[in-house]
Amino acid sequence: FANNSTFWDIGANVGVYALHAGKKNHKVFAFEPSAPNYFVLNKNIELNSLDKQISALNIALTSKNEIAYLKMGDTTLGAALNSFKSAVREDGDSFKVQYNQAALGFTMDEFISYYQLDTPNYIKIDVDGNEGDILNGMVNTIINPDLKSVLIELASARPDYDDILGFFKENNFTSVEVIDAALSPSSDIRNHIFSRI
Repeated sequence: FANNSTFWDIGANVGVYALHAGKKNHKVFAFEPSAPNYFVLNKNIELNSLDKQISALNIALTSKNEIAYLKMGDTTLGAALNSFKSAVREDGDSFKVQYNQAALGFTMDEFISYYQLDTPNYIKIDVDGNEGDILNGMVNTIINPDLKSVLIELASARPDYDDILGFFKENNFTSVEVIDAALSPSSDIRNHIFSRI
């Protein structure tokens, strides 16, 4: 990252990416709708004295402003595999909902506009299924030249995989790296890094 960048960590979980960026003196917005993970995220920010660098927000980013349910497949601290609005995993398969947690959802574009925020320079998206919704809510953000790069976790088996790759290509981003993101070597989940051309 360039010095003093703004980084948005969407699907921050307990803060691994947010904390690293905060330690590097970047301004961070960490979005985590899961209440258990939001608690741990804030505790990690506190333990690392990063409350001046990281703003943690207990909301989901999505395709329209709404109140909906975070479909939680696992409510334990640090768990993943939750999805805003629909119980669908990153590979397109459904999962059993353990708990429906009410949550606020905003589009990235309207969130930036309403709160008069700077466009992020770097974005990480790891939301286990709602990536397409987030992209649909950031049509103005993606064209802003201040946005330099996006890391997005995707499973190649998902039905909208090619559409997501096309979204970045249409908006003058090129794929610069694809990295394993899963614990299992047989998984098709990868971190895709796109940079503005």
